[in-house]
Amino acid sequence: TFVETAINLPPVSVCDNLRKELIQNGFVEKVSAFLMRDVPCQPPPWSPALYPKSSASQKSSEGNGDARERTMEEWRRYFDRPGLSQAFKVLTGLCSKHAETQLLLSAISNMEEEGMSEESKSNNQGDWNLDLVTLCHWLESTSDNTSSGIKNPNGILAETLLDALKEENDATSKKIGAVRKKTRDRKRELAEERRNRALVGMSAFGTLAGAAVATSETGRAASASSAASP
Repeated sequence: TFVETAINLPPVSVCDNLRKELIQNGFVEKVSAFLMRDVPCQPPPWSPALYPKSSASQKSSEGNGDARERTMEEWRRYFDRPGLSQAFKVLTGLCSKHAETQLLLSAISNMEEEGMSEESKSNNQGDWNLDLVTLCHWLESTSDNTSSGIKNPNGILAETLLDALKEENDATSKKIGAVRKKTRDRKRELAEERRNRALVGMSAFGTLAGAAVATSETGRAASASSAASP
């Protein structure tokens, strides 16, 4: 079938004519728009490293259970959409070592997509300009949420698409590398915050333990002094 052909299209010059034709007739943009349709405007709430430290959306999600549940339900519906895996595979096959397709896909943005749900638009806090690269990075960085029964079946496919987009392309590599670096840095910040909280807890415990020991020793000294008195 055509879909299988696109998925397995080899990265050779004779096939690049087909890739160019698929760009010109709008096929690549249509597949990309299909992936971006109804995607939530905020990262999955159970992936805190995807939220900037100063993110208003993250603060709202943490402090408002209803908002968090709405976002999680949006992601559940998105993950359950049929055809996503095939779309990721098609774009991966088409952009493989083809600079024109790579640049096109890396520049596609969804802020004005007609397919975006009204609920997603209303929930957007302006923290992200959601494009295909950002969406793929959210997916590659998000595991299943087992407690809520939400599964992300396309994380590996999204990661593979990003790797194909940056293959032998300095411009796309720079953009994708910057997005991934931001999340790595945020993960380090979160890890440091956890360590600091643990140290504070240990210090508080040590203070209480030390005070208890001192009180005990003072009591023993007083008892000994009382016993020694005539």
